[in-house]
Amino acid sequence: MLAKLLLLGLIGYTAAVQHFSVKDDKYCLILEADIEGELKWPAGNQTETFKWKLDQTKSTSGSCVGKSAAGLKANSIEIVFLPFDKNATSSTDQPWILTMEFEKADNGTYDVSSWSLQFQPRKGFMHSGQYKKSADASPDFGAVDKNGFKCSDIGLALDHDSVVSLKSVRAVAFASYEKDEFPAGQIYEVCRLDSRTSDIVPIVVGAALAGLVVVVLIAYLVGRARAKRQGYASV
Repeated sequence: MLAKLLLLGLIGYTAAVQHFSVKDDKYCLILEADIEGELKWPAGNQTETFKWKLDQTKSTSGSCVGKSAAGLKANSIEIVFLPFDKNATSSTDQPWILTMEFEKADNGTYDVSSWSLQFQPRKGFMHSGQYKKSADASPDFGAVDKNGFKCSDIGLALDHDSVVSLKSVRAVAFASYEKDEFPAGQIYEVCRLDSRTSDIVPIVVGAALAGLVVVVLIAYLVGRARAKRQGYASV
C-alpha cells in the first residue's frame, strides 16, 4: 500500500511539470517547469498572502527576435493561464499572465533579465494588478551559447516580497530547433544550488564508506585478537 502511495505521489509530481515554447521559424525558447507563487500585499498594519499554482494554460506566445531594455538580443515568453488555489471556482475566473524575458550578452551568455505577473480577482482574493521584477533580484537562471539550464528550484522575486517559484526547471533560450522538445544530446548547465548539492553528496558518501572501512577493520582486529586468546587458552 505504501509503495502504491509513493508511486501515485511520484506520478502527481511529474504531471505538475508543464511544457512551454516559443516559435518563430524554429523553436527558440523551450521551458519546462512546475510553476507556483505567492502574492503579498499590505492590508492596514498587516500583510496578506495568497498562494497559487499555474494550472490550466490558456495560451503561450512570445518573441524570438526581440530587444531588451539594454538593447541586447532577447527571447521572451508570455503564458496566459488559470491559477489553481483552494478557492478556485470555474469559468468566472479570469486568466493571469506570466511574462519572462531572456537577454543574451555579447559574450554569448544568456539569463532571465525581466519578468512580471499580471493577476486578476478571484474568490477570496479581490485584487488586480501587475507585479514586476524586484529591483534587487538576481536569480541564477541562465547558460552559455547553445547550452540549456537545469535547476530544482528557482525563485523570481517580485514587488512587495512576492515571488514566482519554478521547480524542476529545464530551459533553453536562443535556440534554433525544428521540434518542440529538448534534443537527446542537449547539454545543461546546473544552477549553483544543485551544483553545491551534487558536490556535497560524494563527500557524504565517501565519508560514510571510510567510516564503514574503519568499522570493518576494527571488527577484524578484535576478532583476530579474540582468536589468539582462545588459542593460548586451549594450549
